Amino acid sequence: KRDSRLVCNLLLTNLLGTLNSANIDFQKSPLSADAFGEIVDLQQNGQILNATSLRLIDLICNDGDLRSPTQIVNANNWLKFSNEDLLESLVAKVLNDNQNLVKKYKGGKKKMFNALMGKVRAATDSRADMKKVKDILTKKLTE
Repeated sequence: KRDSRLVCNLLLTNLLGTLNSANIDFQKSPLSADAFGEIVDLQQNGQILNATSLRLIDLICNDGDLRSPTQIVNANNWLKFSNEDLLESLVAKVLNDNQNLVKKYKGGKKKMFNALMGKVRAATDSRADMKKVKDILTKKLTE
């Protein structure tokens, strides 16, 4: 069973937003109901993140990609990754490469945490499980 809240969010925010910005009428959407359902399933099953759903919708609606969402995800290596060891090493690298942000954070500028999260997101091309990243980052910053 599909999560109605997720369906509404993807439909109202991602799909309609993409169609409106491209001046495409909803009835003429290149995204079929089956493909939309497949995107919902991929996100609901934890295989992709919302950012990837938006990328898929954009690619299908604006670029006319005719492959299935799963084929697009696999071809572009867009599956979400949540392997703890991999995420820990990525977070460690981001912390090592951004010592200035770490110093500011430890000096009391707590907003730097979000900047560090953004660096991890960018390093993973928005494919990392950010809930796990947040936990790992919190742990590493308090060590």
